[in-house]
Parts: sequence; structure tokens; C-alpha cells
Amino acid sequence: FRHEVPGNHVIIELFSLWLSSCLFTDIEEASRWKMFADERLAAEIHSQFLTSGFHCEHSVHYHAQVTLIALFWLCARDALGTPVPDALRQKIQKACTQIRRFLLPDGSVPLLGDGCFPFFHETVSQDMENIHTLADKVFPVSKADHSNSTTFAISEIYPYVVATKNADVLIIDVGNIGLRNNPGHGHSDLLSFIYCSRGIPVMIDPGTKAYANDPGCLQLKTADYHNTISVDGADHAQLWGYFRWAFLPDDPTYSTSWSSTEFTLKAQYLGFKHIGGIKHQRIISMKSDELLIDDSVNGSGTHSISINFILHPLIDVAQGDGISLILSSGIHRWIFEYAGKPGPVITVTPIHVYAEYGLPVPSHKIAVIGKKSTDPFESRIALRYRSPDQ
Repeated sequence: FRHEVPGNHVIIELFSLWLSSCLFTDIEEASRWKMFADERLAAEIHSQFLTSGFHCEHSVHYHAQVTLIALFWLCARDALGTPVPDALRQKIQKACTQIRRFLLPDGSVPLLGDGCFPFFHETVSQDMENIHTLADKVFPVSKADHSNSTTFAISEIYPYVVATKNADVLIIDVGNIGLRNNPGHGHSDLLSFIYCSRGIPVMIDPGTKAYANDPGCLQLKTADYHNTISVDGADHAQLWGYFRWAFLPDDPTYSTSWSSTEFTLKAQYLGFKHIGGIKHQRIISMKSDELLIDDSVNGSGTHSISINFILHPLIDVAQGDGISLILSSGIHRWIFEYAGKPGPVITVTPIHVYAEYGLPVPSHKIAVIGKKSTDPFESRIALRYRSPDQ
């Protein structure tokens, strides 16, 4: 058994060893296995969940899976009359609270970072229901309710910031590419975001196809396939293989502010070091029925800048007036508009996204493409909701 590198593999192996020792008590080594697994599980749960309550691999999917394993272990320990210490119990409770903050209004969870097969059920949604059931039994935690909030609710769950109001949800990635000393499960998604308007997911993460080094799998880890920028087709760091990144960017710095009517996040970082270094600043503002994305990209030389947007499969796209698009889902419509300096063009490309590991669903990608020369490239994208009668 090896546990030098922290991660979900260590947790599930330790839990499997612990469970085996409980089931096969006639094996001579069972009691020693159980003691070892108990001690190591406690240590790993303490160390792998960050102070924010989020799992260290920066993946929503793996946070959910590790949280579910921790709940199984906690409930089994309670049933055996050997409850876990209070500090560890609080750690697991915080992990349950935080995963619920990622629930979108349609009941789904965004698969930020790498995802994989569900560990225990057929779908991630079923795993989430299992978390709800166990968490409500062990320590009641209210589920996220986005429908009745009249003011912004802000949760800073590093590496994510979550802002919700009236079934509008904005989740922004303010972290680096995964765990710095082991970024294998990370994506090139600095300052990418998830956006739901009126309870409808509009812009999403593309998910994971498979853990393989073929182009179709690797591209889902790239900046081109996230709601962020790419420069000359390059990522924030250099992808050497599915689990290997090099020339990592600096950690983003950010600040937030909000009032009763508007939430704003301002962030910046130095990345793209393998192509000379590019500074990117992004300001995202959310109001009722409006999302504004302001980008400033600066660095030496001339570069092609692409601002990318991955749409939910249920969002249709049509050409609007000027440099604009009409997004729609049923009776709902949004105007997607470039409002910066003249020059960039908007492209729409058919792609596949993966709400479940390995299961492709047709969708679309929007790219706003422009050139940066001696001056910084600056862009403003506006997404505004239009009621059915407008």
C-alpha cells in the first residue's frame, strides 16, 4: 500500500481495506488492517480537505466521491459504536455543506476539473442523492435553494467562488491548474465560470471523455474548451500528457464585491509562460438578467486571443444583429454581444460535452477571436436575458 501522493485513490483504498477488515474478521491480520486503515483514513480526510472544505484535487466530481466515502465510514463507525472524533466529524460535515453549494437549480452539479465513473452508483446525480440522504441523517444540512433568494449569497470555496440570487448562479474558478504539487486532474480553466440564468444552465464545463492521451480526450482539458481565454491556441500551461502539466501559471489573485443588485469579481494572473508570458485580467459582473465579462490581455508581441464559451446542450444558437448571437432554450432568450473595440469575430462550432464520464452530448462552443499587437487586447462580452414578450 502506497500513500505518498494524496488523492482520491488513497481514500478509496484505505476505505476498502477498512471495510474488508470489518467483513472478514476471521482473517488473522484483520484487526491490524482495521487499526491501520482507521488511523490513515482520519489523517487523509484531515489533510485532503482544504480549510475551505473543498477537496485538494480541485475536482467537483472527486470532492463528491471522497465525501461519500467519508460519510460511509462515519456512519459505519457510528453503527459499530466507535464514532469518529468531533474535529473529524466537523470536517466531513463541512465537505457535505460545500458540495451542496455547487448544486445548480436543475439539480445537477457542474463537473469542474476531471471527472470519472461514479464510484458507487450509475450516475453522479445518484451519488449526490446518497450524500444528501446520509448527511441529513448524520447532521442535517439544508440543500441549496436558489429560487427564493432576493439578495446575493456568496460562498468562497477555494478554488471556487459561488454567487447566487433568484435562481441565477455564477461559479468562478479562481485557482490554479489543480493541486500545485500534483496537477494531473486539473484543467486549463483559470477564471473560467459556470453560469445559470433564471434556473437554466447556459454556460458550463465540458466534462471528461476518458483518461487517455488521444486528442478527443486531451482537448477537454484545454483552455479552448473552457469559459476562459486561450492565446495562439495555447493553454495557461503546457500539457505534456493527460496527467502532466508544465510551466504552471502564477496563482490568480482576486477580490469580490457585491450589493443588493450586483456581484463583481476582479482577478488577474500571469500565465502562458511557455509562450513568453501573458497577463490576463478578468472582471465578471452579474446583475439580474445580465452577465458582463471584461477581459484585458497583455504581453509582448502579436498574438491571437480567443475568448471561449461552452454552452449547455439545451441552449440553441442563432445569428443576431451585428456582432451578436441569440441564445435560446424553450421560451427563454439571451442576447450574446461583443461590445469592445472593432476587429474581433464571433464563431460558433459544434462540439460534444460530457455531463457524465464518457457519454457525449452534442452542444456548441462560441469563440470571440481578436488580435493583440502592441496595445493590450480588451474585450467586453454582455449576456442579457430577454423575456418572451421582448
